[in-house]
Amino acid sequence: MRSLIHIAIALFPLFLLPTIGSTAIKAHTASAYQVPGNNIQKDLAPPAVANFSRRSPFDTISNMTSFTYRLVFSEPVVKLNNSFVGVYHPTTLLPGNTIVQQVNDRTFDITLDHVSGYGWMQLYVYDSLGAIRDLQGNALPLQRFTSNPFVKNAIPKFNNNSTSIPITLCGNTSFNKLDSILSTFDGDSQQRIEWTVRRAARGRVNGLPAQRLLPGNQSVQPTNASYTPPAGFTGLDTLFVQVSDGLSTDSLFVAFNVLPQPALNGITGATSACVGEQKQFSTVGTRQGVWAFKNWSTNDASLSSIDQNGVLRAKKSGTAIVRFDIADPNGCAQFAQQTITVFPIPAKPSISREFGATELKANITTGIQWFDAGVRIQNATKQEFTPGKHGRYSVTQTLNGCTSAPSDEFLFVETSFAYPNPARDVLNIQLPSDKQKMAIVQIADISWRVLMEKEVQLNKGQTLVQFNILNLSKGIYRLIIKTENNEYKQFAKE
Repeated sequence: MRSLIHIAIALFPLFLLPTIGSTAIKAHTASAYQVPGNNIQKDLAPPAVANFSRRSPFDTISNMTSFTYRLVFSEPVVKLNNSFVGVYHPTTLLPGNTIVQQVNDRTFDITLDHVSGYGWMQLYVYDSLGAIRDLQGNALPLQRFTSNPFVKNAIPKFNNNSTSIPITLCGNTSFNKLDSILSTFDGDSQQRIEWTVRRAARGRVNGLPAQRLLPGNQSVQPTNASYTPPAGFTGLDTLFVQVSDGLSTDSLFVAFNVLPQPALNGITGATSACVGEQKQFSTVGTRQGVWAFKNWSTNDASLSSIDQNGVLRAKKSGTAIVRFDIADPNGCAQFAQQTITVFPIPAKPSISREFGATELKANITTGIQWFDAGVRIQNATKQEFTPGKHGRYSVTQTLNGCTSAPSDEFLFVETSFAYPNPARDVLNIQLPSDKQKMAIVQIADISWRVLMEKEVQLNKGQTLVQFNILNLSKGIYRLIIKTENNEYKQFAKE
């Protein structure tokens, strides 16, 4: 009868039991030998682990605190208890209690209860005492039989200890540090977490929802998350943000206390100036109040500077920005600015008079204004100007509202008059003058060789000078009148 039992055990079929997330282990192959004279084969092979896999929960990552693995041997075994079962857990996970329950003579369920912390773990069976044996007394090999790994999920947590974060900001500013407020720690690795707005604020939230891949045991935060209050809004505005890794969540309230911004509707002042000018600027719509700070400034003090009374001094040409800043005791600030263009002063012009001409000519072509003894001449705005009387004439140039220094004065005396022309025996010369002075009157040939000359005293008004030219040959002659402004004419002798 005992021999028949041995034969049945030897011929018992081996199988693998598939389970959830199973990791197959190499099947046991029995070794046997024949008992001499009895035709009975005796089993000498040790038992082997056919399957060691997680039975529950189903998911690879879970928040559960109880886990069950199923261990299947290749043949019936005896003497398996929790003293032969170990747990490998290199992270912060703590396995709790180990409970071994026999399902049948070759199948055992191993349960880990009250598992805390998070991280991954792996079960193993190791029999250093040779106590785990099959029905023939063959001991389990001295080696570790390991299960597939499992991860207990780490719960994402906002790094802020409080569930509500109060933030004070001014109505005209954005809060750009929402990233750091939403910083989250999750001990898992290569798991994706997401921040979402569960209840929207009145203002605008940028950068959410956002996702990040967990690097493992490090804090992560969204990128470029910010909050902007509604235009003109003051008061309390709340934002409810949730972070989730797909298994667990954490929530955070952010309460924004939006303060009113200082009233400043702008600044007024000139939009252009000339180098060397001063311009007055003033604010628009600024209520009287206690200001912690107020300041006038320009973007380039070497170009234009401004004092705290709003008086700008233009130093050199270019474009400047005039800015006024105010801040109240709460730190809420406001500013207004205006652009001003500074133009250069045109160069000092000059006046010339061509030989024999009655008009004066400026060396400029645009922005012209003529003056007589410093008095503006109406409608005298062209490059050439013909005086109607004795005078001291000057000219200025105005470009972009900037006026040059006046030219040097040009003394103009009414032109002399020679008659008759042509003359036969006597040449009369009428010389005007605005004062008494000396003059030299000369008659020269066409080659400017002086033939006749008189030095005369000119009276204020008109002075008549006569030359007897009876002995001159017929032809063209030059008349030279030398005063502080030389004059040149010509006449004909018949």
